[in-house]
Amino acid sequence: MTLYMVSFQTQAAEARQKAAEKISSLPGEAWNAMHDVWVVETDLSGRHIRDALRPVVGGANKVNVALLAGWAAWHGFDGPSREWLERHL
Repeated sequence: MTLYMVSFQTQAAEARQKAAEKISSLPGEAWNAMHDVWVVETDLSGRHIRDALRPVVGGANKVNVALLAGWAAWHGFDGPSREWLERHL
């Protein structure tokens, strides 16, 4: 499985909710790290994730899918959040 950081930008609350639902429904595991930033572990390609989110957030908004290469530095993620990161990175 591959690990991606997925972020999106939309002003519409409904689009934000639909994007969260779409990410959560992807095969694999997804963790909502921050407001509109997710970490997703899946066998899907980054392009597939992007293409799944584009119609949900709308054409004028932004989607970014970045490969995580097994290392990260963070601050403020404790307990279950830190454990999730350590287990998946």
